[in-house]
Amino acid sequence: MSPGHILWQMFDWPGGNVLGNLIASVMWAVPTWLLILRKLHCAETLCFRPGRHEVDGTTFRTCRKHTTKPVHERLRNRHAVKFPEQHAHLNG
Repeated sequence: MSPGHILWQMFDWPGGNVLGNLIASVMWAVPTWLLILRKLHCAETLCFRPGRHEVDGTTFRTCRKHTTKPVHERLRNRHAVKFPEQHAHLNG
């Protein structure tokens, strides 16, 4: 690839690979943070607090606000409908 090529100019500036490093960082960081937020947040719909309290008989977690018995019952029922084999294994 010649030094005059547009991709060469974008990704390999004389001061270093600034734009390329930025793009690579974003391509790594965004999916990682989305995965962390998806797996570690409260199981209640539209609650993005960290889930620290396990719901018995499920793989769900809830935040401190959603540790009430009615919420946990609703989540157990949702888990039984959404993941019947896993629910049977965890509660069998």
